[in-house]
Amino acid sequence: MHNGSFGATTRYVLNKEQAQLLDSTMGSLSAETLTAEFMVSKDLRPELKHPVWHITLSLPHDESLTDAQFVEVGRKYMAGMIIGQSDPQVLQDQGYELQREAFMVETLPEYQFFQARHSDREHEHLHIVASRINLETGKPVKLWRDAFRSQHVIRGLEREYELTQVQNSWDVGRKARSKGQLERGQLKGSPAVQLPRIAGVLGGGLSGRSG
Repeated sequence: MHNGSFGATTRYVLNKEQAQLLDSTMGSLSAETLTAEFMVSKDLRPELKHPVWHITLSLPHDESLTDAQFVEVGRKYMAGMIIGQSDPQVLQDQGYELQREAFMVETLPEYQFFQARHSDREHEHLHIVASRINLETGKPVKLWRDAFRSQHVIRGLEREYELTQVQNSWDVGRKARSKGQLERGQLKGSPAVQLPRIAGVLGGGLSGRSG
């Protein structure tokens, strides 16, 4: 989700019962001090309406990751989303993982974010609260096709961590047409089309929301 309030988002994530702060590129630990620190990047682009980037990564009920693995997944997700912002095709390139590792060391620290694990539901899930604004360049991460590249990044992480593989939203719903659809298509003189259902959170695997 993208929004304009670092304070409200940070409080929502950290003030939940059993919330556990796992990782951060920032020096603060409380919701109040993290919010104040986020203002450093926000002041670089005061005209930006939605500088806040709030991501939730969820596992199915029967799968688990350690805290260290969740931190890795979150950082790799962030890196992939930023790397692929101009050309999602790079997420499919042979050298992508090496590029991602170098980016995580050299460039990812230029973005303010923290990761917190929640245990308030039966399934394990991680919240990432980040500023879209690069501290060095002042440029925000593009929102262009972010749902598309998010699913590509997540599919790769599912393979890497041996999690359940989930269909992309554009593959969901591609099934044989029903008798009613066929009849409607015949009446209209053209085949009826089964449109895929676009889901914010897909069942199983490593689901993600960044809308």
